[in-house]
Amino acid sequence: MKSVHVDNCCQSRKQIQEVMDDVPVKLNLFHAVQRVTNVIPKRNEFSKTFCKEFSLVFGQDGDLGDDRKTPEPPMIRKNLDTFCERWSSLAR
Repeated sequence: MKSVHVDNCCQSRKQIQEVMDDVPVKLNLFHAVQRVTNVIPKRNEFSKTFCKEFSLVFGQDGDLGDDRKTPEPPMIRKNLDTFCERWSSLAR
């Protein structure tokens, strides 16, 4: 096993590593995205668009339905760069 992905790695890490001490414990992708999108004020078109586009950073082209796969790090980096470029004018 390469790693364990859980919904609250900070609280679960110690317990899991008591059983599997060499296995890294990481936050699962769904909850990582939620930690970002939950701090965006809701109820407007900006928040809907921003949150949807942010979640797409961690998807592959053509991902639809239940059969989704997390892309390799170079693709995530490319997606993140594209996302940041699109939204960078709002950060200024």
